[in-house]
Amino acid sequence: MASYPRWFVGLIVGMAMAIAAAPVAAEQEKVQLGMRLEPGQTFRFRMLNEQRVERSLPRRKMTTQQSIGWGWTMKVLGVDEKGNAEVKITYHWVRVTQKSEMGSYVYDSDRHDPDKPVIPEVTGFVGMLGESFIVTFDPAGRALAVRSHEEMVEEVLDRADVPDGETRDEQAERLKTKINEAQVKNTLSLIAAIYPNQPVGVGDHWKRKSTSHMGFTKIIDSTYSVTGRKAGMMTVAVDSAISTPEDVDPMQDAAARETVEMKGMQKGSMQINESTGMLMDMRMTQSSAGIHTIRMAEMPEPIVLPMQFTATVRFALEDVILAEMKAASEAARTQPAR
Repeated sequence: MASYPRWFVGLIVGMAMAIAAAPVAAEQEKVQLGMRLEPGQTFRFRMLNEQRVERSLPRRKMTTQQSIGWGWTMKVLGVDEKGNAEVKITYHWVRVTQKSEMGSYVYDSDRHDPDKPVIPEVTGFVGMLGESFIVTFDPAGRALAVRSHEEMVEEVLDRADVPDGETRDEQAERLKTKINEAQVKNTLSLIAAIYPNQPVGVGDHWKRKSTSHMGFTKIIDSTYSVTGRKAGMMTVAVDSAISTPEDVDPMQDAAARETVEMKGMQKGSMQINESTGMLMDMRMTQSSAGIHTIRMAEMPEPIVLPMQFTATVRFALEDVILAEMKAASEAARTQPAR
């Protein structure tokens, strides 16, 4: 029987112990994601949402390209003993563009000449600049309460120079459908309430189902997969199915009732700070198709429009977005004229 040196036997035993302990070490490295903020922390973010909508008419297609960008500052005012964080959110930038057969326009608050008038299509967005509200987040990222949003409606109309009267009342009611506690909670939770219920590491997955009321109401059924971890940041791939609920109420105003039936998908990635739980970077692409139905009192039959929807969403720290926008602008200038 062969006799091995004692050092060789020790080496083999050590390797075996390391292999046996490897799963335990990996388990210990997993992180429980959650919102862990501290008073005084401040974050400046920007988000760009670019959309293309195609509606099929009897003899032609109608295409609308539009985008909206928001910049906001988040300042942590305080954190209670349960870890609930009170955060002040202030809008400091807006960009709105649209291009369609009806015309086109571009508004960017960074570049707009304050001595020039603002076109009516963007006055509501411009009125949000400088406005703030306060939201309380729990450690799971859920928006528990929203304060000061009621005052925003009147202040937005004041900033937009909307005079008192029937028009102001109508615009106020329209704004209240977008700036109310339920809507603000829903919008913020779509970005913040994404955490798993258990610690996760590379290769782990979890699911979340949410309802978005931005645009048309839709259900987003998402699978999150951890693909990497580096320097305190976790990279997560996102794969979502998008659909409209069957029992949703139609969108309605004085002239028409509208319903949208859509199915589609969303794919992308995000980076989450493991220490604070803050979403720091996100890229998403969305595509869906369906039917847009419009019913008007003076028309016996509804208007049924097949439609296709594609979108990209970019979210990151302000400096990152500004650098990307500058690079895109320079690239566009160097493109040869067609």
